[in-house]
Amino acid sequence: MKKLALTVASAAVLASAANAAMEGKNFSGFYVGGHLGYGSGKTKIKDSTVGAQTNIDLGSNGVVGGLHVGFGKEFNNKLYLGLEAFGNIGKHEGKINAGTSNLKFKRENEFGAAFRPGFVCGNALLYVKAGVSSASWKLENHKKRKIAFVPGLGASFMASEHVVVGVEATHTMYKKHHEKGTNVKATARVTDVTGRVSYKW
Repeated sequence: MKKLALTVASAAVLASAANAAMEGKNFSGFYVGGHLGYGSGKTKIKDSTVGAQTNIDLGSNGVVGGLHVGFGKEFNNKLYLGLEAFGNIGKHEGKINAGTSNLKFKRENEFGAAFRPGFVCGNALLYVKAGVSSASWKLENHKKRKIAFVPGLGASFMASEHVVVGVEATHTMYKKHHEKGTNVKATARVTDVTGRVSYKW
């Protein structure tokens, strides 16, 4: 009887400790990490330089990767609010045969910041993303930094008390670009899907 009571008491203590350990694991805190994935997009180019308007859809794609750092807070009602800064160094590019020349297009060196409100469900965090970014765009020999609105969706999972893994998809909508001294206007949209690994403390 004493052995049974001791076993039950030990099990209760272990269960309580395990439950306390799980409760201690939440998404609150500062974090830093890296992300890597793939992006594809389309740039609509309108050229009315020669009188008649020419419309060109320029597809583009490429590997995207970089670093992110942020802070988030998980509340008792399982709501989550976060703020994150990020930077991408991957090259996203495309080209198309337009008459007698090839139009080339490239996006690189992007950085920005975003709000990340979400909802915690057990060991998972489901969130939306809304932010702004700036990237270097090169169309032919013209290079310029462009501002964009960045909405997105993501899911994160706690692999351990400090390691968080996840996946995120964003649809970056860049401000319309007007080539100086020409009648060429370009509107770019890019969708990126990345895997993420972060260390939280």
